[in-house]
Amino acid sequence: MKLVPEKMDDLSLIEKVRDHGDSSCFQEIVNRHSGIYLQMVHSYAPRSIAIDNINDLLDSKESHIYDAVQNFDESRNIKFSTYLGNHTRWLCLNAANKKSHSPLDDNFDCEFESYESVEKLESDTLFKVFKYIEESEDSRVIKIFKMRYVSFDGKRKIVPWRKIAKEINLSIQGCINIHNSTLKKLKKKFHKSYD
Repeated sequence: MKLVPEKMDDLSLIEKVRDHGDSSCFQEIVNRHSGIYLQMVHSYAPRSIAIDNINDLLDSKESHIYDAVQNFDESRNIKFSTYLGNHTRWLCLNAANKKSHSPLDDNFDCEFESYESVEKLESDTLFKVFKYIEESEDSRVIKIFKMRYVSFDGKRKIVPWRKIAKEINLSIQGCINIHNSTLKKLKKKFHKSYD
């Protein structure tokens, strides 16, 4: 008895697409995982890249999902959805890197956050955030967040990544990675507490 694509698991669908070029199985993968792809594009495509580049990422959704199917390595023991999310995130980061050929200066900032989002943080939320961060086992987390957000000098100006990286002897990208990873954990924690 032949299984219909809707009843097959991701690995079976991927195998059918790779081995037989099965278009109905590929369409089922697209139907299941388009949401992840679109969410990652909207989350990681920086606002500073041209709208045409974002439209290109959106318009070529199926092509990028197909590439992810072809390159997915099931032996790594991760779900296809996780792999697709990471694959899409790197597409967005690469789009940002292609856009930016100018050298970094002291005003270099994380592409994935806006000053408005920091301005909107209310003091009680900020208190909760720092309480959580101070409990982190990684001492770099508290240093990065304190330098980034507490050193306003009365002007509420965010400290550039370059200065933070130099101060704690870490690369700019390393600081941003630690910062963004902590933000993701914070979002999960706060979502759970408000659900």
